[in-house]
Amino acid sequence: MSLLRFSCRRSTAFVRSRRRLLAAGGGAVLLGVGCSRRESPLAVGAHPFPVYHLVAEEVQRVRAVRWVPVSNATITRFLLRFRRIGAGLLTLDEALRERALGTPLTVVALLDTSVGADQVVVRPGWELPERFVQARVAVESTGVGVITYALACRYLGVPVDWRRTVAIAPSEQLEAWRSRQIEAAVTFEPFASYLRREGGVVIFDSGKMPPLILDVLVVHEEFIESYAREIEAVVAGFFMGLRRWQETPTAVAQTLAPRFGVAAEDVAAFFAGLHLHDCVENRERLRVGFAAECQRLVELLDAVELGPLPRGLVVPASPRFLPSCR
Repeated sequence: MSLLRFSCRRSTAFVRSRRRLLAAGGGAVLLGVGCSRRESPLAVGAHPFPVYHLVAEEVQRVRAVRWVPVSNATITRFLLRFRRIGAGLLTLDEALRERALGTPLTVVALLDTSVGADQVVVRPGWELPERFVQARVAVESTGVGVITYALACRYLGVPVDWRRTVAIAPSEQLEAWRSRQIEAAVTFEPFASYLRREGGVVIFDSGKMPPLILDVLVVHEEFIESYAREIEAVVAGFFMGLRRWQETPTAVAQTLAPRFGVAAEDVAAFFAGLHLHDCVENRERLRVGFAAECQRLVELLDAVELGPLPRGLVVPASPRFLPSCR
């Protein structure tokens, strides 16, 4: 389908940026992605990580919702910015940075906080700080990768050296590892497990840093009223998936294993480093105090020199799409 056949108006900036998006591996998602018209399904963008698969498994049967798989969160942000999708899974810091650019996003659900799932993995023999500073490190160029790399360097007592980093998304790091293009990678599950199976050694994880990595479901504000039922279905899908995971983990693992390309008994490890936020916690945090959470994150990012973000910057939050909590 040609972009000229989209029924909604294209922005000039979108056309100029299209080649960059195609080069980033997101070209396929432009084909047939819905605009902000009610008769189209709600398009939800997400890159592969454990909670994405948990939600997608529950929501895939909802015809009014269409998943748009992308290779990294940067593409999700791009598509939200130009309304190629109406919702997406991002980390809160990515949502804040996108809001700072003027994209009107609202947080409608808190999914998980990383408490070990984000990791720095190195080849054997590169574990010591004096070796790590010489390593070629694969880092996704924005968001979580940048945060994890900077805090890992601080933890190891070595300087942050962006000259030693290579911009490779976690979904592409295994190939770079096997071809010996890198000695280290800043990654997250399930990709961290893939590297460990290749002999990689974890020298740092998000359990050793402040709770900076919070995955959230965001919606572009232009889609909120016209897609309220679809948004409710996606949010409900997360909590249904969470409940099934808690009550019947073996059955869920068997369902998810083909998505990850692993044996069912390996699936639990992908969730081990995640604190999954239930409905009650969502209702409490989204109703009161979420603006203060955003401010604390802005201050933490500034303290570790990963800003600057404007003081007072918040992503609005809404609990209206949450189901009744039991």
